[in-house]
Amino acid sequence: MEEIDEEVLQLFIEESREHLNGIEDDLLAMEAMETLDAELVNRVFRALHTIKGGAGFFDFNKLRDLAHAMENVVPYITI
Repeated sequence: MEEIDEEVLQLFIEESREHLNGIEDDLLAMEAMETLDAELVNRVFRALHTIKGGAGFFDFNKLRDLAHAMENVVPYITI
């Protein structure tokens, strides 16, 4: 792997943390709902997709694969 730009890496880490916090909040909100909110499901999917893309950019293959697997589960979320 080529040398990683430290500033870009730090931005990826910050952004990923924000996405993970959002995913956690959205999943907890979904758990408390009586009916599924499609917007929350889409927001979780988009956050995972963004993390997957960044992980792929940095060749963080295990993280990329985990985000991809989680992305594949999201369509099956039901209340």
